[in-house]
Amino acid sequence: MQDKKSKPIGLIEGFYGNPWTHSERLKFPKYLTELGLNTYLYCPKSDPYLRKKWREGWPVDDWNHLMAFSFECRKENIFLGIGISPHEIYVSYSHLEKVKLKEKINRILELNPGFICVLFDDMRGDFAGISITQANIANDVHRWSKGTKVLFCPTYYSFDPVLESIFGQKPIDYHETLGDLLHRDIGVLWTGSRVCSQTITYDHVNLVNKIFNRQVTIWDNYSANDGRERSKHLYLKPLPGRETAITDHVHGHLCNAMSQSELSLITLSGLAKLHARVSNPETWLEDRFGKRVIEMISRDLKEFEISGLDALSEARISELIEDYTTIDSIATSQIANRLRGQYKFDPNCLTD
Repeated sequence: MQDKKSKPIGLIEGFYGNPWTHSERLKFPKYLTELGLNTYLYCPKSDPYLRKKWREGWPVDDWNHLMAFSFECRKENIFLGIGISPHEIYVSYSHLEKVKLKEKINRILELNPGFICVLFDDMRGDFAGISITQANIANDVHRWSKGTKVLFCPTYYSFDPVLESIFGQKPIDYHETLGDLLHRDIGVLWTGSRVCSQTITYDHVNLVNKIFNRQVTIWDNYSANDGRERSKHLYLKPLPGRETAITDHVHGHLCNAMSQSELSLITLSGLAKLHARVSNPETWLEDRFGKRVIEMISRDLKEFEISGLDALSEARISELIEDYTTIDSIATSQIANRLRGQYKFDPNCLTD
């Protein structure tokens, strides 16, 4: 049985669009500790040196920021994960590409990460033998990682048909082949029955665990609002629709954040409650936001989450902006700024 304290439960910075600032990011290791959470996976879609420019090194300032963040995570006993998306390297995994990837992994190891993620999400997958090549790449990273834990995200990271409509037809037995070929110590990331799953059930988790021959780690996109449609909404409930029974049957559970850093704390409070990490995360959140702000968000949940901001009249938007700017806080400021039209949709995000 996996030790509950070592099970990765926490945050993913893995969204498209406006990235968090360095100063915003530095606050989160302490927040995670206060909520009893233990993990921060850094893989923002806006970091090109983890994606299409993965062969290149980070500029000095960016690298220094990452080193400072790594130090902050270690200080708070947070497992820092670094997720690399070597864009379609599996199309031609040549000796040169292998050398380049090993160099990048060695550079990442200088950050003293708790784990490394090999992410093949949001790339074409309709290539012959892709599951074999992807497994070989992940196994290579595992071999180079010097004992550091490795997680793997498949191209088809959900049963959601939208993935095949965008990234091509999933090869036959794609998931089963990965389950057979991936080293037994490599974890698998999975978003549920959909890219942004409304519910995650024990039965679903149990099924996927059997397919991959291991307990999966949930990449939870409940609050993610970087898609074309979801960017019109704010998902501000504390992680609804997750069965408590899943907690003993996943290797880990990580929640993808929003561009609105402070508002992402609502989802994290729900994650802390689901996995019983602290006794009363609701109190922590109320202390952080203030009782009045919690009441305002609860009052406006239907408009933010279900109706969507684009459905609001100009008069209603003005009314909400005025209301939220009467309280000086980071959370109310982020809501007001979203109502003003900040945090625009990034067209590079193809899923919703």
